[in-house]
Amino acid sequence: MKYITTHSSHSFTFLIALLCIMFLSITSQAQNTSPVYVVEFNKIQNGIMDEGKLQKNQLEDYDNNPVCLVKVKAQGFDEATLQKLVFVPRNIMIMHKAYENGEYRLYVSSKKPGSILMKYQGECEFRLPYNLEPKKIYELVLGMETATLNIITTPDNATIYIDGEKVGIGDCSKAVSIGAEHRYKVECEDYITEESSVTFTQSEKKELNIELRPDFGYITVKSTPSGAEVYIDKKKVGTTPYLMEKIKRGQHVVELRKEGYEPFANMLTIKAGEVNRQFEDVTLEAVRVQYGKVYVVSSPAGADITIDNDYKGKTPMTVDNVPVGSRNVTLTYGDYAPAMKTVMVEEGKTASVNVTLTNGRNVEIFTDKQGDQLYADGNYLGASPLTATLSFGTHTIKAVRDSKTVEKTITVAQNGGDSSVKLEFFGNKTFTVNGVTFEMIAVNGGTFTMGATSEQGSDASYGEKPTHSVTMSDYYIGKFEVTQELWEAVMRSNPSFFKGSKLPVESVSWDDCQTFIRKLNSLTGANFRLPTEAEWEYAARGGNRSRGYKYSGSNNINDVAWYTNNSGSKTHTVGTKSPNELGIYDMSGNVYEWCQDWSGSYSSGSQTNPTGPSSGSYRVLRGGSWYFNARYCRVSFRFNITPVNRSHNCGFRLVLVP
Repeated sequence: MKYITTHSSHSFTFLIALLCIMFLSITSQAQNTSPVYVVEFNKIQNGIMDEGKLQKNQLEDYDNNPVCLVKVKAQGFDEATLQKLVFVPRNIMIMHKAYENGEYRLYVSSKKPGSILMKYQGECEFRLPYNLEPKKIYELVLGMETATLNIITTPDNATIYIDGEKVGIGDCSKAVSIGAEHRYKVECEDYITEESSVTFTQSEKKELNIELRPDFGYITVKSTPSGAEVYIDKKKVGTTPYLMEKIKRGQHVVELRKEGYEPFANMLTIKAGEVNRQFEDVTLEAVRVQYGKVYVVSSPAGADITIDNDYKGKTPMTVDNVPVGSRNVTLTYGDYAPAMKTVMVEEGKTASVNVTLTNGRNVEIFTDKQGDQLYADGNYLGASPLTATLSFGTHTIKAVRDSKTVEKTITVAQNGGDSSVKLEFFGNKTFTVNGVTFEMIAVNGGTFTMGATSEQGSDASYGEKPTHSVTMSDYYIGKFEVTQELWEAVMRSNPSFFKGSKLPVESVSWDDCQTFIRKLNSLTGANFRLPTEAEWEYAARGGNRSRGYKYSGSNNINDVAWYTNNSGSKTHTVGTKSPNELGIYDMSGNVYEWCQDWSGSYSSGSQTNPTGPSSGSYRVLRGGSWYFNARYCRVSFRFNITPVNRSHNCGFRLVLVP
């Protein structure tokens, strides 16, 4: 049975389809703003879907309606374009989506009225018939209005891009959608790239002949004597004579160098297509060598003297015939630290160097927090950070913070050894699981105000009140949301709707997260878990480095979040927006993040490391997602759903307690 045959440009077919829709009591579709349109919708006779392709929890929707299979095929446009479509269910549910053999397979609710919104350069809504049968197979055929854009280039080896896709070299065509702006770019080495756009209002062919402008001219360089090295913008390009060589248009510094001659340099301007002959007759001047003297004395005496890597003797000594200019004088003596001084030698004059050598060297000592008390070999040095002069040999460096102590043994040597030492009480950690590495950010404890603080303004909801003081201990939190590659490394599967190794994993329930964490802990020997709601908000606000932002890391949401206005209806690679004050990414937007807590109301009293209610029906989600607007991406916004719920919007990040 055919349910729908429709397209605005086929009036007779559209009339027949409209009569079918009226007969079946199917409500009309929303206005189509996409070049995608529905060609037909059929039931496959005797077609029964293969239940073995689904997991048990995908065979029914959340209202216990069995699913049926809708196969989505393209007619008249390629698979690559078909795969760019985003399917958004309305009222019904898509319990599973897969792409196989050139078609999408959507497992949707049966016996339930609803529609599928298809997004591609606009929106096309298709309302499904009410009487879809469980476990049956249906076929949805899509078409797309297209036009043809043909681009011919000069030179003929230029690369052509249309809508960001490389389509060919020199002369090529591409079918494009009607009613949308299409960007094209033509580029070729040594030519100025040309970019513009074109829009089609009907099915037609447009041919563009694009002649690129040269981005170069030519240069001729000759010198007396010849054989001088030619440098253009400090890069060696050849030797003289350097004839009719291509060079990028604009201003450049040309320099000639030849041993025994003074260097010659000047600036020139290259015009497109022209030859610059400014350096066709350059005469180099021979260098007149000038000398002075250097008197070197040291304490203790007898140190070896080296001037510009040339050994001269022992101190005290006057070194004759030293070329004029800046010279490096190095002194070495037994176990003493080497010393180097730079002197300016003038013609006919004597420069002096007087050095006291030390039996040791300076070592920079610091911790991850200012003010920690530092000791070397039991002797108090001062507060972190500082620089101490330590003798050559082995030393024990100790830092004290409150009742905690950390020590490190270092070696101070004349050559090599430690020149700086950091003592860490608490720092970031990195873990690797089955070849996948992930980083946990150290969050120093502190006290903050949780809930609807003043910067949240009128966007704050009742569930974010009252504000209350919360004190947190130290903990670690994931630098990024858990990615699909990390999920696959642990679970050997990928439930995500939007596929990509660096995309956040989604379509996972709270219960799924617990299964993942148990396996991760078994593989690493660590004790990861989901963050408590308080841990999540403290980290999102920037911990003890917080600047009081509305979103995690900024008051401008576009700087830090993928949300409905900029996401293009999909998730994005983690870490592509700016981090917050602690160096944590995507705590606003991309995907909602599960928290450990049951959902419950706030109290006004002060709390320390709160863990939420002891029981409940809903688990907490935080941070907003690609699908929601800015109000839901704020650091104080709270959301909750049942722990068995799976959504394209929901992922998570990890927490580890020291």
